[in-house]
Amino acid sequence: MSRIISLLASATDTIYALGLIDNLVGRSHECDNPPQIMNLPVCTKPKFETDGSSYEINEKMKAILENSISVYKVDRDLIETLKPSHIITQTQCNVCAVSLNDLEDIICNTLSTRPSIISLEPNNLNDVFNDILKIGQNLGVSERASELVANYKDRINLIKGQIVKTAVRPKVSLIEWINPLMIASNWMPELLDLLDLEYAYSTAGKHSKTIDVNQLLEFDPDYIIICPCGFNIAKSLEEWPVLENKPGFKNLQAYKSKNIFIANGNDYFNRPGPRIVDTVEILAQIVYGTDYGHLNKSFVKVL
Repeated sequence: MSRIISLLASATDTIYALGLIDNLVGRSHECDNPPQIMNLPVCTKPKFETDGSSYEINEKMKAILENSISVYKVDRDLIETLKPSHIITQTQCNVCAVSLNDLEDIICNTLSTRPSIISLEPNNLNDVFNDILKIGQNLGVSERASELVANYKDRINLIKGQIVKTAVRPKVSLIEWINPLMIASNWMPELLDLLDLEYAYSTAGKHSKTIDVNQLLEFDPDYIIICPCGFNIAKSLEEWPVLENKPGFKNLQAYKSKNIFIANGNDYFNRPGPRIVDTVEILAQIVYGTDYGHLNKSFVKVL
């Protein structure tokens, strides 16, 4: 039987969806679903305190990355004790989880065993689905993984069929970080495309970029959805005044129309796994009013 350590929350979601959660023997500090994994050994921790403001967190990460390729520490001794057959990590972002280089160094120079590394790289929506298939193939449940991906694509098509499109495409900005101001990219533009939404400053498959408030004013979105990476709703609400008080922000159409929302970025928008379909549903509910009652607590209206 496989013994899995997941160092990525979205991968843990996938393991659960594949029916392999009992094979999980260790997790990252960010893996928080399903509830029964919370008692598992935690194999990672950040190299800095994460309870500061978005500006403070950004400054700490920049300082660490100037001298390191990762912002996380890995418990090598614990991993050795757990004797995993597979460890899942990613190469998409050095800020999101333990890097592949760090993990390869640990395995080659520390561990007496040689677990297989499953490295994910979810740059776009197709990558998200392919990573689910990759995990399934490496863990011997390829058929189940294929069924899951087919189901997720069917759900997305159902969502697309349920929306009532407007004469003019709604303009939407997804805020992935508040200070500095960042617009979400990677798989996010594709989710907006699926729902016939207009956006700016985002490129599918590319990292999110920093913009200034004047660029946001120039685009003048009808809806603003604040979904910072790693933040839940409560944390984003604490930061909301920073955004609201930026010069000119209250002149935006989204502000005047009271169409500003805070979504759970940590659980949905920035988690490239099975919950990506829930993210599409959240977007459809916010912009088009399609009712998905099970997701009502995943976002709040600010104004």
